Amino acid sequence: MALNASAGVLYWGDVQFEPQLSSVTTAGLNSTPIYSTPIGSTSLGVANVEVVSSLGKIYWLEEGRSLGVPAPIKRANLDGSSPDTVMTLGGTRASTPRGLSVDPVEGKVYWTESGFCGDSTPGQIRRASLDGSSIETVVSGIGIAIAVKVTR
Repeated sequence: MALNASAGVLYWGDVQFEPQLSSVTTAGLNSTPIYSTPIGSTSLGVANVEVVSSLGKIYWLEEGRSLGVPAPIKRANLDGSSPDTVMTLGGTRASTPRGLSVDPVEGKVYWTESGFCGDSTPGQIRRASLDGSSIETVVSGIGIAIAVKVTR
């Protein structure tokens, strides 16, 4: 879930029943699906939603149907229009992205790549520019990493 406090809108993703991103006002009015994963997608659904109200964007991670399936980080306007893929991550169990956080001040998107039980590769936190360029590892060897949060 993510809150756009200035607009009074709450966003959430569904990774199981309806693979989509939805919004509702904080008063509980106008519940609206604003993005659905495409039919035939390898995505299980929308997870790890982040609002960047200063940029008028919402970012999310589309989790793969199984570990190791490439998973995109996407973004759209706050109303769900103009969705695009920022980058596609994963491809192995150890590089499966799990957590997502956006730092608009530094212009970075962060995610975790989780080492799962029995994997020889430990978890790490990675980041890139908001357009998906300049990928780098922030820290590695941290075990099972499934969430990250940047706060200021």
